[in-house]
Amino acid sequence: MAEGTKIRDRIVIYGLLGIIILIFAGMLMPAISGSRKQARRAYHEGARAKDKESLYSVAVERKLIKRGELNLEVKDCQETLKEINKIVKDFSGFVVDSDMSNYLSGYKRGDVVLKVPREKFELCFKALKTIGDVEREKIFVEDVTEEYVDIESRLKNSYKVREKLQKILEEKAQEVKDIIAVEKELARVGEKIETIEGRKKYLDRQIELSTITVNFKEPRRIALSSINLANKCRETIGTSIETFVNVFYGAIVVIAALIPIAFWVGLFWFIGIKIKKFRSKSKK
Repeated sequence: MAEGTKIRDRIVIYGLLGIIILIFAGMLMPAISGSRKQARRAYHEGARAKDKESLYSVAVERKLIKRGELNLEVKDCQETLKEINKIVKDFSGFVVDSDMSNYLSGYKRGDVVLKVPREKFELCFKALKTIGDVEREKIFVEDVTEEYVDIESRLKNSYKVREKLQKILEEKAQEVKDIIAVEKELARVGEKIETIEGRKKYLDRQIELSTITVNFKEPRRIALSSINLANKCRETIGTSIETFVNVFYGAIVVIAALIPIAFWVGLFWFIGIKIKKFRSKSKK
């Protein structure tokens, strides 16, 4: 009997321990499940934040048009032009326009307009500055992001309108007047799309290829060898003689024009004197 009682007591104790364990397990399960839900929620929120961040970075990708202007004083314009062409080729660019001017005094100047890929703009600009003494440098950056996004939106909407009009023309337009109206609208939308596409291509070219204008000149100097004093004296004397001859010729022309007038004035004056003397004698 004593041994049976001990067994029952053990069973009761183990039962109570099991109940206590179950109670604690029931209390811990909500907390564990809650922490799991919070971790899952935090993971999804972080993923959504990353997605938003990536979308935001794509949305704010800037569309920039870069232009540079450089004024240089160089020793030799011909050599400078060769160096510019070499630098442009080294940076995968090309020359758009080139001009060289030579003056009688020996002074020379030139202008070059070139295009380089946008990612090489700064390096190319820096290399061009080493050719001569920099007198002026300027970089222009034009942000066309807003216009570019607007163009893409307008282009997308225009494509949709064209598709709808094509469906109407194929499926719904039955009468001739309806067909003509839809075709007219299709033509208008097509012209609009061509205009927008043209502007987009222009912006793409300007964005992808940056423009650099290089103005270079030699220092002004007086070249004594270019001044011929004998020629200058001959030119001055010749000009003076020509001026004197022209004045003398003009004086002769004026005198010749005045002679007939002086003759008639003198004649009338002489006749007047004679008439006056004749009248004074008659009175006496």
